[in-house]
Amino acid sequence: MEESFWKQAHASRQEAAQQRREDKQRAEKERMMNEDDTEKQRRWEDKLHKKEMKKRNPAYKMKQLKARA
Repeated sequence: MEESFWKQAHASRQEAAQQRREDKQRAEKERMMNEDDTEKQRRWEDKLHKKEMKKRNPAYKMKQLKARA
């Protein structure tokens, strides 16, 4: 009984944290799209793309490192 309570509490905290992250990302994207400086927008988009690529390919990097060893 107690264990299920802790699992439920943890799940609800995770959902709330995920919602906060999404809201923060949405607000930053909206702020950048309203920005007048196109160079600043381009740098932000480059940074976002780099972050997505890094998130997408960590396993590939580890495989390369293991193959070299």
